[in-house]
Amino acid sequence: MTKNSDPPSLGQRVEIVRAKRGISRTALAEFLELDRSTVAKWATGESSPRDLEAVAAALGATVAEIYAARPDRRQRKAAA
Repeated sequence: MTKNSDPPSLGQRVEIVRAKRGISRTALAEFLELDRSTVAKWATGESSPRDLEAVAAALGATVAEIYAARPDRRQRKAAA
């Protein structure tokens, strides 16, 4: 994650939802027919997903849930 005061990027929000759902990056990438490194770049904020609706569907979430995702306290402490 970024510094505590910075909100998570869209890709980082996808990573939060993915982790909470217990879906691996590899499984998400395979479902979306993408390379695993693409999904990994979302998590680091290097890039963002192009089709957020497809990503949300793959995660069993809504686009609104992804936009609302925030790291929990443990994730924030680890990022500090």
